[in-house]
Amino acid sequence: MATDMETCMKVPKIVITGGPGGGKTSGIPYLAKKLRAHAQTPIIVEEGATTVFERLKAGGGLSANPAEFQRLVLEHILAKEAEASAYAESLPTIDRPVILCDRGIYDNRAYQSRASFERFLNEYSLCPLLSRDERYDGVIHLRSAALGAEDQYTTLNNRARRESIHEARKLDERTLTAWLGHPKLRIVPNIPTESFEQKLDRAWAALAHLLGIPRPVEIERRFLVDRDQMVLPLTVPHEVVQIEQVYLISDGERIRSRAAHGRTIYSHAKKSALRRGVREEIEKSITHAEYLSFLENRDPTRGTIMKERHHFVWNNQHFELDIFQRPAGISILEIELLEEHEPVTLPPFIPLVCEITHDKKFTNHRLSKRA
Repeated sequence: MATDMETCMKVPKIVITGGPGGGKTSGIPYLAKKLRAHAQTPIIVEEGATTVFERLKAGGGLSANPAEFQRLVLEHILAKEAEASAYAESLPTIDRPVILCDRGIYDNRAYQSRASFERFLNEYSLCPLLSRDERYDGVIHLRSAALGAEDQYTTLNNRARRESIHEARKLDERTLTAWLGHPKLRIVPNIPTESFEQKLDRAWAALAHLLGIPRPVEIERRFLVDRDQMVLPLTVPHEVVQIEQVYLISDGERIRSRAAHGRTIYSHAKKSALRRGVREEIEKSITHAEYLSFLENRDPTRGTIMKERHHFVWNNQHFELDIFQRPAGISILEIELLEEHEPVTLPPFIPLVCEITHDKKFTNHRLSKRA
C-alpha cells in the first residue's frame, strides 16, 4: 500500500486541449509562466499530432493512412508523457512540478470511432477509464476561435492545421465530447466582449482551481430534479459512470468508487466548510486495497450511496446529473464553479423543482442516512 507521503507527492498532470485555433500554442507558455510565478515548475509535453505530421512530412511518409497516423500519435503521447513523469519524479519536492500536456490520449478519440480507439488502447494495455479519469488530474478545453471569435480563426500559425471554420467547429465538439466523463473537465469559451489575453486569464483561473492555488476549494450549485418528468437518455452528448460513496467515522471524510467501461477507480476525500457554499476539498486517488482498508472505518449509521452520474456540457459549462438508486427516487443536477458568483445557464431539458445548494437535507452526507 502506498504511504500518505507517496500519495501526496503524486505529480499533477493537466491536459490542455480544444478545437483548432483554440489558443493552445500561446496559452501553454502563458500558463507555464503563471505557474513559475506561483513557485511551481511546469513540465510541458508537446503535442503529438503536429510533431508526427512534421516527422512524416520530412520523411516523405504523409501517405500514412488515418488509423496508422493515430497510432503514431498515441505512441508519441505515451513516450513523451513517460519522459515527463520520469523527469518530474526526479525533481526535489520543493520544486513542485506540474505536467502540462498539449493534448492527451483521449484527443485521439475525436478522430476515430469508439471501437477503433478502444482497440488501440487495448493493444497498448491501456484501460479506457484509467486513461481518462486517473491518468490526468484535470482537463482544460479551450474553445476554437471558430466558435465565437471567427475573425481570429486562422490556419497560418500551424502548418498541420487545414480545417475550415465549419470543420473546426465540428472537431471542437468532437474533442470536447471525447473528454466527457472526466470529473475535472473545465471549458474556456470565447467571449465576444473579451480579448484573447482575457481568455488566457480565464484558462489560468481554471488551472489554478484544478491545482488548488491558493487552496483547494469546492464551489457548487445543486438543483433538485423532477424525477417523474426526467427523460433519459439525455438528448445531448453525455457519458455515464456508476458511483458508490461511503462516509467514514472521521468527520468530513468519504471514499468513492467510479465505474465505467468495465473498470473501477477509487478515491478518498476530506471536506471542511470555509463559508456558506464553499468547502475546502482535498481528494486523492487510492488503490482498491486502500479502499477496502478505509471501509473498515465506515460510519455504521450511514448507508452506501449509489448513483448513476451523467456528465454533459451545456452553454460551455460541465454539468453532472445524479440519478440515485440508494436512496431511491432522488435526482440532483450539480455544477462546480470557479467563483461563487459565476453565472450559470441551466439546461432547459432538465426539469427542475428548485435550487437546493444550501438545503442540508439534500447533501450526500445527509442522504446517506436514508441509503
